[in-house]
Amino acid sequence: MYTFLCEDSISGIFSGIYEAWAGRYNRQEVFLKTGGIGNYELFMEYKTIDNSLVLGQKVARSIKTRFGEETYEWICYALWSWQEDKANAVYQMVRYGIEHKFGFGLKNHLTEPSIQRVMEIGLAAYNEAHHYLGFVRFEQLESGILYAKINAKNYVLELLADHFADRLPAENWVIHDESRKKAVIHPSLGEWLVTDETSVKGLIRSRRTESDEEYRNMWRRFCESISIEARKNTILQRQNFPLRFRGDLP
Repeated sequence: MYTFLCEDSISGIFSGIYEAWAGRYNRQEVFLKTGGIGNYELFMEYKTIDNSLVLGQKVARSIKTRFGEETYEWICYALWSWQEDKANAVYQMVRYGIEHKFGFGLKNHLTEPSIQRVMEIGLAAYNEAHHYLGFVRFEQLESGILYAKINAKNYVLELLADHFADRLPAENWVIHDESRKKAVIHPSLGEWLVTDETSVKGLIRSRRTESDEEYRNMWRRFCESISIEARKNTILQRQNFPLRFRGDLP
C-alpha cells in the first residue's frame, strides 16, 4: 500500500496521478493525499511526489482527450476544494474511467463513489465561486488600485480573476484571499497573475480615497431611507446573503 504526498495544486496532484499510473505499482493500492503525512498507518509506504508542470500538463491533456473538456472542468473544481480527500477522489475517478474505458460520459456514472465525491466537492467549490461573483466589492485606494478581500473556504481566485479581468480590463485591481494568503493581481490592460500576499501588501497600504468614503456614506443613507422596518426579514436576508460573506464587504 502506498500513499503519495502531493503539492496542493492541480499540477501537483496531476503529477501524483502520473506517477501512480506510470510507476511500477498496483494502482488499486495507491492513494493520493495533499499536505503532510499526519497520522502514520500500518503497512503503508509514503512517497513524496515533486510537482512537475510537464507531467501535470500530460495528465491534463489525457483527461481532456479521454473524458472531455466538461469532465476536466469539474475535476479542476474538485481540486480547488478545501476537502482533504480531493486528490484521492480524483485519482480513483480517473483510474475507474480508464480501466472501464468510459468516454465523455464519465462524470455521469454517479453510482461510483469516487465520481460522486468529485462531483459533490466540485459543485461546492463552484457554488462558492458563483456566490463571490455577486458579492465581491472593490474599494478604491489612494494609490489608484481597486482592492477587494475574500475569505473563501475553497480556492476560487482563478475563477474570480477570469470574470473580473473581462469586466474591468482597463483597471488596476487586486483580489486578496486572506484565508489562503494569496492574491490575484491585474494590471491595466494586462494579464492577471496569482501571487503570495506578501507581494501585494505594499500595494494596499494606502488609504481609501475620499470619494470612495463619500459613496459608502451615500449608500448607507440610501439603504436607510428606503428600508421599511415592518417588512424587515433577517431570515431571508441570511438565505440570500450568508453571514460569512459579509465581513469581506465594504
